[in-house]
Order: sequence, then structure tokens, then C-alpha cells
Amino acid sequence: MAIDRLHLLLYRALLLTTAVVAAILGVTAGLEASTITPEFQLTGYWRAYGLLVFAALSAYLGTTPPGAAVLWLVVIFHKASMTMTAVLLLRHDVTGAPAAALIDGVMVLATLVALVLRRPAARAARTDRPASVTTPGPPRPYHGRPLLTSGRGATD
Repeated sequence: MAIDRLHLLLYRALLLTTAVVAAILGVTAGLEASTITPEFQLTGYWRAYGLLVFAALSAYLGTTPPGAAVLWLVVIFHKASMTMTAVLLLRHDVTGAPAAALIDGVMVLATLVALVLRRPAARAARTDRPASVTTPGPPRPYHGRPLLTSGRGATD
């Protein structure tokens, strides 16, 4: 179990680190977008918003119990497609392509490593829960109201 706890720590560290880096880069890209020539400003803001969405998804995956397979697909698709696009644009000497290929490439690698750590991290996350969370308790009230029974045994 100690190795699972290490996997959980590494899993969370990778995702939260990429979230912080993406958030910083997103804010920076957003601030720089207003200084770009008008015909490219929309692209600058689009990149900023994409980085901020990636930061939010990575932070969510890093702070919740490992799971959410659909979110994993979205996060990995986004960063992998951005990396491939930047690499393809290297041959055309597109400004910013080398930096984007490097940054997005590192982020997709960190995300893939976290994905590999997902199962052992999930095991460790389950063992970290207090007994009151893992043992079933009384049924929860419906919409915050206690369930009432009538004289016939039916519920309200």
C-alpha cells in the first residue's frame, strides 16, 4: 500500500503542477493577446482560454478521486492535438511553434504519466478515506427532507 500512496502523491503532483503551469501560461497569453496585431488577437485569446480550460480540468482530475474517464480523453486529446499541430507548424517557421511544441509536449507527457498512475492512485485514495465514508450509513434524505411514511407504509 505504501507504493500506492506514492503513486497517489505523484499522480496529484503531476496534475496540479500542470494545472498551475497552464493557469500561469493562460493568464500570460491573455494579457499578451491585447498586444498582438488585430488579425491574430482572436487566436491569442483562444490559446489563453484553452490553457485556462486545461488548467481547470487538470486541477479537477488532481483533486478528485482518480476516475472520470471521459475527462481524461478530453484533456489528453486537447494537449496531444496542440502538440502535434505545433510540431507540424515547425516546418513552416511559425512564430511560437517551438515553444508551444515544447510546453504542450511536456504537459501531455505529464498527463499520460498521471493516467498510468490513475489505478494505483485510486487504490490509495480509497484507503485514505475515513471509515465513516467507506461504510454505509443510514439512507440519505431526499432533497434534504426526511422521508416520511404514511400509515400504509408508502413514502411521501
